[in-house]
Amino acid sequence: MSVLRMMKGILILFLGIGLCLTVHYAAYAQTDSASPVSFSIEADMLPYISGGHYLSGVLGIDHFNLRWITTKTTVPDFVTPEGFKNWDLDVNAVIIDYFPNENREGLWLGGGIEHWDSHIRSKNSGDSGTFSQKILTFGTGYLYPLSDHWYINPWAALHYNLSDKNAEIGSSNFKIPDIMYEASIKLGYRF
Repeated sequence: MSVLRMMKGILILFLGIGLCLTVHYAAYAQTDSASPVSFSIEADMLPYISGGHYLSGVLGIDHFNLRWITTKTTVPDFVTPEGFKNWDLDVNAVIIDYFPNENREGLWLGGGIEHWDSHIRSKNSGDSGTFSQKILTFGTGYLYPLSDHWYINPWAALHYNLSDKNAEIGSSNFKIPDIMYEASIKLGYRF
């Protein structure tokens, strides 16, 4: 991962935050009553650090959030199976989160389905290849409000691979893990 790629991801994150602030101060007035329906956008820190991007649109109703996620990231080397490197991952997902507390804050539990498109390189031969997976995901986190609109959301998830367990990458066999894990922190803005 190059420093330039990481800086590009961080720049996109800051531009997104600036856009949220602009929309808020230009179009929305503060209200005292909590709405049973909300719309939020979220940015996850991990993909930006790896030089990628992350965007999530969130529709909140009662105790539930419905999230649509699109992200591009480079999987860290310590998670990439031995013998391979440069695992670039494009993900689209639909997740439903349940909040036991009011106002969709505090602890949440969620799950959903994800589609992963991967590009990876063999360390030995230098061959590269692509493969796709359907993933069942389960996660939990804690949504902590910073203000009426901004929040942070540390989270962790387990991903279960529903697709083939092997991918041919040139002359190498990439054994796709059955279960993968992930943790990060999201920054969100609730309109």
